[in-house]
Amino acid sequence: MKVRHIIEDLEKSFEMNDEFKEFSVGFAEYTEDKDGTIYLKDVEAIDWDEDEEFFLIPSDIAKHYELTAKDYTALQLYIELEALPAIHEYDVFARSSTKVAKDGSVASINSPTWATNYLTNDKVIYFQHGDALDS
Repeated sequence: MKVRHIIEDLEKSFEMNDEFKEFSVGFAEYTEDKDGTIYLKDVEAIDWDEDEEFFLIPSDIAKHYELTAKDYTALQLYIELEALPAIHEYDVFARSSTKVAKDGSVASINSPTWATNYLTNDKVIYFQHGDALDS
C-alpha cells in the first residue's frame, strides 16, 4: 500500500458516507491464529524517512520520535497527506510493536499495510497491516 492509496481510499469513503470524515483513524492487525479477530490502535502521528517509507505511529509513541501527537479524524489525515505530494508513492507501514528502552532509545517492528476498512459503530477508519488473511 502506498500513501496515495490511503488518500484514494479516504476519498472513496467520504463519497460513501460524509460522516466518515469525522471518524477517528487507527490501524489494525489480525490475530496470529487468523480467527478473524482484529486489534485496533489509534494513530496519533505520521512520519516518513529518506528510504521512501511512511509510518503510522500508534498512541503514546509519538513523543519518543519527537513528533507531535494528534487526535486525527479521517478528514484531518486526508488533508495532511494531500498537502505532501512528495510522499504519495512511499510505502506505508504501521509501527506495530514499539519498545522504549530505559535509555530512551526506541525500537520498532514495522508492518506493511494492505487494506483500508471502517467500523461504523466504533466510528473509526483503520488500515490493516501484517499478513493478509488467507482467502
